[in-house]
Amino acid sequence: LYLCNGNKEHAALIVDWLAYAYQNPGKKINYALLIISGYQGVGKDTLALTMARLLGEDNVPFIDDDAIAEGRNEYMKRAQLVVVPEVMCGDRRDVSNKMKPIITQPVVRINEKNQKPYFTPNRANVAMFSNHENAAYIEDGDRRHLVIICKSKPHAPEYYDALYEYIESDAVQGFAWFLANRDLSNFNPKANAPHTEYKDTVRNATKAGWEAFLQDAWDSFDAPFNRDVINLREALGVIGELKGTPRISVQQIGPFTKQVRGGDLGKPRIGAKGTQARGWAGRDTEANQGPPPA
Repeated sequence: LYLCNGNKEHAALIVDWLAYAYQNPGKKINYALLIISGYQGVGKDTLALTMARLLGEDNVPFIDDDAIAEGRNEYMKRAQLVVVPEVMCGDRRDVSNKMKPIITQPVVRINEKNQKPYFTPNRANVAMFSNHENAAYIEDGDRRHLVIICKSKPHAPEYYDALYEYIESDAVQGFAWFLANRDLSNFNPKANAPHTEYKDTVRNATKAGWEAFLQDAWDSFDAPFNRDVINLREALGVIGELKGTPRISVQQIGPFTKQVRGGDLGKPRIGAKGTQARGWAGRDTEANQGPPPA
């Protein structure tokens, strides 16, 4: 209840998720758990540490955004629960896209160093934690994230001393018994993630970054969308010269341009020398599409 601001319904959602993962090792839940707190030290990681104790520490790898971005996924060979203790990929669509198969797909690609890539069954569930509301990229209609934002302030240090002592002692078997005997007759691991108002908060916080910046520039006819045709890398350079802009990549500008009716014009020859450069229509693809080559 503490992590859920006293909301019993939200607490039940978390407990059901944890109980299913404990009762059914090797079986996937089709959505990840994301718990966020604006305060440091409220005890978000105690859930992950407790599950690691119950499932076996070798079966619960703790990873970071960089390990996800690298895409090797070697930790998935043994994982029953993947924990991202400080996720911060709300403005990194590349990381978000690589998380999707880890959260939902039945198989996952392993790409270890000096070995040929191979596929293995994906038996891991995913729990993520963060201190930032823009921790993950949440799309409209998202099905992959159960989001809880803890607004409670940290307890006194003595509380956490006792809690960690409990986790490390044999007394934690009581929590194991609780999870093992949880009635899950109404829990569907294949269903979409239950919606909470906190998911909307995270989605809006994500859009308040790079996506909101690009949308505002496009709506206002500001750089880099003040021209009919743009080059993505040149546009990125223009954005980088502006003060106070969020971190933006070419991989973000391209899909956004398509979303607002722009599009890839290919590599037309431009200038007296006929140099090829990839151009993107900033607004109307058909109007800026040149005639087909003779």
